[in-house]
Amino acid sequence: MDETTFVMFKVMIIALIGWLATAYWIKTRLNVRAQLKRLLIVPAWFPWMGLALGGPVYQGVVPSKEAISAGLSFTAGMLVYLFMLRRQGRRDH
Repeated sequence: MDETTFVMFKVMIIALIGWLATAYWIKTRLNVRAQLKRLLIVPAWFPWMGLALGGPVYQGVVPSKEAISAGLSFTAGMLVYLFMLRRQGRRDH
């Protein structure tokens, strides 16, 4: 595994952990309607991804094209997963 791939792996893990912690906080601590909570969880990913990818790009460790590609790919995969999870939940009821 080359250095760029390893850096991207670490960065995406950090972003994912930060997003999951934020989602947990929104779900358990925020006193708003459940519908608003659901609307806040998905967009909370973008600041985490931007911050995590921004550091290596700023330092020149990862080219910006590669960071954008990885960020968009990871985001698309997460959205497909969440969409499928939501569809499965509707079928179970």
